[in-house]
Amino acid sequence: MGPAMKRRKVDHVSDEDDDASSFASFGTTEPNETGLNDLDNTSDSRDGSASDDSDNDGIEVDAGDDSDEHVDMEELDGEDSFDDGDDASEAEDATEVSAPPAKHVPEPKTKKAVNGRVPASALTGGNVKTNLFQMQVEDLLSHSRPVRNSRAEAAEKALHDLKSIMDKLSPRNPTTIVAAERDLIKKSRVAIPFPDPRPPQDAQYKLEFQKPVSINVVGSYASNLHLRSNKLLEVDMLVQIPDALFQPKDYQDFRYFYRRNYYLACLAAGIRDASQSKYVVEFCNHQGNPLRPILTIKPADASSGSASKWQINILPCISQKVFADEKLVPSKSLVRDSSKDAESEGAATSFYNSSIQVDRQMTNYLKLIHSAASSSDDFKDAALLLRIWLRQRGFSSAVQSGGFGNFEITALLAALIATGSVSARYSTYQLFKAALQFLASKDALKSFIMIGQSAVKPEHLADSVVLLDGQRSHNLAYKMTIWSYKTLRAEARNTIAMLGDNSSDHFEPTFVLKEDLLHLKYDMSVELPNHFLSDQVKNDHEALQLHHKLYKTLARGLGDRVTQINLESDSPTSWELGSARPTWKAKGNTTVSLRLNPANAGRAVDHGPSAEQKQEAAEFRKFWGQRAELRRFKDGSILESVVWSVDDSDQALITEIITYVVSRHFGDSTAAVLQPLGNDVSKLIPYSGGLAAFQPAIEAFKTLEGDIRSLEGLPLTIRQIFPADEQTRYASIQLPSPTAPIDVVLQFESSTRWPNSLTAIQRTKAAFLLFMSRLIRHVNPELACRVGLENSTTPVLNQSFLEIQYPRFTFHLRLHHDLELSFLQSQLKSPQLPPPQREATALALSSYKRTFLLHPSHTTYITKLSTTYPALSPTIRLLKHWFSYHLLTSHFPPALIELLALRPFLTPHPYPVPSSPQTGFLRSLAFLANWAWDTTPLLLPPSSSTDRDAFLQSARTRFTAWRKLDPALNRVVLFVAYAADPEGTGWSDTAQGGPGRVVAGRMTSLARAALEETGKREMVPKRLFASGMGDYDFVIRLGDLGGGKGKRGKGKKGEFKNLEIQEEGEAGEDAVAWFLEEVKWCFGGAVVLFYGGRGCRVVGGLWNPVTEERAWKVGLGYSSVVGHEGVARINKEGILGEIARLGGELVEKIEVKKS
Repeated sequence: MGPAMKRRKVDHVSDEDDDASSFASFGTTEPNETGLNDLDNTSDSRDGSASDDSDNDGIEVDAGDDSDEHVDMEELDGEDSFDDGDDASEAEDATEVSAPPAKHVPEPKTKKAVNGRVPASALTGGNVKTNLFQMQVEDLLSHSRPVRNSRAEAAEKALHDLKSIMDKLSPRNPTTIVAAERDLIKKSRVAIPFPDPRPPQDAQYKLEFQKPVSINVVGSYASNLHLRSNKLLEVDMLVQIPDALFQPKDYQDFRYFYRRNYYLACLAAGIRDASQSKYVVEFCNHQGNPLRPILTIKPADASSGSASKWQINILPCISQKVFADEKLVPSKSLVRDSSKDAESEGAATSFYNSSIQVDRQMTNYLKLIHSAASSSDDFKDAALLLRIWLRQRGFSSAVQSGGFGNFEITALLAALIATGSVSARYSTYQLFKAALQFLASKDALKSFIMIGQSAVKPEHLADSVVLLDGQRSHNLAYKMTIWSYKTLRAEARNTIAMLGDNSSDHFEPTFVLKEDLLHLKYDMSVELPNHFLSDQVKNDHEALQLHHKLYKTLARGLGDRVTQINLESDSPTSWELGSARPTWKAKGNTTVSLRLNPANAGRAVDHGPSAEQKQEAAEFRKFWGQRAELRRFKDGSILESVVWSVDDSDQALITEIITYVVSRHFGDSTAAVLQPLGNDVSKLIPYSGGLAAFQPAIEAFKTLEGDIRSLEGLPLTIRQIFPADEQTRYASIQLPSPTAPIDVVLQFESSTRWPNSLTAIQRTKAAFLLFMSRLIRHVNPELACRVGLENSTTPVLNQSFLEIQYPRFTFHLRLHHDLELSFLQSQLKSPQLPPPQREATALALSSYKRTFLLHPSHTTYITKLSTTYPALSPTIRLLKHWFSYHLLTSHFPPALIELLALRPFLTPHPYPVPSSPQTGFLRSLAFLANWAWDTTPLLLPPSSSTDRDAFLQSARTRFTAWRKLDPALNRVVLFVAYAADPEGTGWSDTAQGGPGRVVAGRMTSLARAALEETGKREMVPKRLFASGMGDYDFVIRLGDLGGGKGKRGKGKKGEFKNLEIQEEGEAGEDAVAWFLEEVKWCFGGAVVLFYGGRGCRVVGGLWNPVTEERAWKVGLGYSSVVGHEGVARINKEGILGEIARLGGELVEKIEVKKS
């Protein structure tokens, strides 16, 4: 590791004197606000002078939204946005809007001394990977900081215009609510966006409008905290309502919001009437809060291209003098229930209270964030990183998207610095990690969290999130729900754990990958139209509680079957000024997403309280209704219980439970419209419920092992018997059956009686197997045993195996002699060995290692992990099914596919470990779609921390060496290293049947196409496996797959011995595989074939690009036809005819797709 790179500071170079000078130039009564009048000034505030003259060319901010799957560096450079505009008016800074003129760029000031900063390792423990990670973060920030563009000029011009309009608005005399509504709708065609419940018609108070006290530009636009965007520039204008328009008790019973929203409607009427159709003026619920609508201003003329893609948000606020902090604490009840006694204390109205408080504290938060930026050099960069982190995980300040976004995370970090909880001398990375640590370590659901000291006494609220900023008495998490807060903490814990893991580079999972894709993040999701939920909703307060009721109902019904429940509804939309405010939740859908607990998701019986617990039992029966029943269990206990059918998958069972509880507690009509999003992918393979279906094969192997070890008369002692087959490691697509033999490796104790020749060893092993066959049949006459031959053309390879047929399973037993390895290695080192024989010996050595070393150790490795991760086995089987459907199986050994499926389990970041086959499979495809296999190895480190570092260093060194040795990727394309194969090439070597570069490229393209389908809410699983034949040059359609029996197989028994054997059936023989091996041996240099494995009825073919037209010469290596001027081209017609002849009755037809 080289020396730590010196941090490059690009932003926030002003010192305290400059900050004071900047404040002096604001020219407002509030020292920390940014007045719109300052936009007219023309001085440079960064040169240390205190002047009211400034140039407005320095406002450099873009903002907007991001809909792409992930953020890459090019997108960060102006084609994408991490910002969601969710910090719109809950302003983040009041730092000066002005900036240096474009023609003069002053030299940046010297940074603080290095010894004045806390070392990076103080918070991170030295696990930052200083060079690479820090360079990546710096590059990300350089592409994320705001830049100047043409839209800013257009937006600033509109700011001046809007301020001039609002300064000239005429006051409106106090009037009754009925008269105020009638006047606005008749004269200005503006409907007041009153919240529900609407104000009573006979209300004694009156509504009034006066000119704003102040108009300021606030938020990320002013503080340069927006992330770069090429879509939409958002600017926030804070409009302060005069204090005289409010009465001391207006904080109760929605009266504040009635006055506020009337004031907003008057602003809308005045702006629209005075702007002469230059702007599109609409209402919008700010961050999804129905109590706080705002005005959105957009250009009416969109013909100017990007210069017209801006939006100004006008947000009314009040001064801190209106109302008192102690009246608005979260535990107060400020909305009286008309059905109850006026003296009785109602439930706490935390959301309502904080919606008022946030309007009071806007200016204070401007001061707080500016102070943090002044005291900490890296505050702004850390805030940008935190915003990116939230954005990539689907969080925003909108109620529907978690209620915790840009403003909240920035204010939280600023408050931590202001109270000394986090040192202002921390670096960018340290500040980022400290904020996450704060979120992860404290649980606001158990007890309220207070930052700093407060004059008010907060109280813990059940089922509410209270993250109180003590100095400002504001709950930063007031828009958060139970489920969004749990999700936020889980994401923070996952990121902290990820950053402490050195096994791989975690920059992309932390900041780049879009982690909120529905089907990748959750195991299953269902959708429900909002209007079916909100039929009984009478006001906004009930609407706000609606999702809470649904969450509590589902949480109780599902219990420990799930580890996470998340509810999300569609984002709010704007509406025209003359239209009535749309009912919140009346439109769109609610999505319920779940993460399953694989240990309990498929449980058949839910146990309730005992019969003696009368009250609890009554509540249990009330919740479950007719499904509840009293049952006696084997241990003698008598419990209330609910019994479910478990014939189908876990997802089907969970869907059944959700449907029932929704039907019981929300009505049959609501349950009837529940719509699963994306069908269960695991249904595409037989029995995806776990390992039980493979247990008979495991038991059969144990029986075989016992039978062999009990044999008497063996000349050598048995050392070990290993299973070496995918069926015994829970990884075969089809369940174990007699037609698919199970490979077994048997090793005897060492002996000097073995011959010293490789060829003689193979003969001795064959004789040994014949002897064992006689012993087995003598002990168990019902077993069928026979010796089979293989690798007849290569005498140094294993030549024989023993087939043992049990009633339900068949085994292929091979003998392992450890001296073969040393013989092959010594022969390979011989300098006298001719090149052809050296190559054959090298291949034989690789084959030996794969058969006798890799297969057994790999089987043990996968078996252990399959029992550790319940979802691993079906994930492997689904991925193999995907490779088979896309005709890639012939190029990928089964073990290699299993290792690819392991990646989401051993290196799951940014997600947790998959808890269902569907998420495991889809995340595997996501990895394949984004894996740059030419420059990045796949490393699956051991679980032991002591061996991990050595393994990673050794594997990376080998990968680098392979890429230098084979830069064209002719030998090793995919480098996959793990505990059983630290060399990384045991399964991917192209000389041993591993994928070549063309095949790996097709795998990547197919995975990317599948990932596009995965990104759709209405994902159709079968489309993931759809593969067209148009990409192939020719397609071989297969007919009879019965192993070549055909018409000849119908001869009389005993007529021909070979046909008699075929009639008996040879377990595991695949006639198509034999056929393709023959084709490869004859035309391997000319064609590349794609086959999906046993049972597949089609073979795709591509002509090798090296067979393009070229000058004819002797020894081209393939059949050719000479044309004009001696140019040779491959004889495609002849080769296809030979392939058809070789296939015989097996080949139905050959379709030529490309000539």
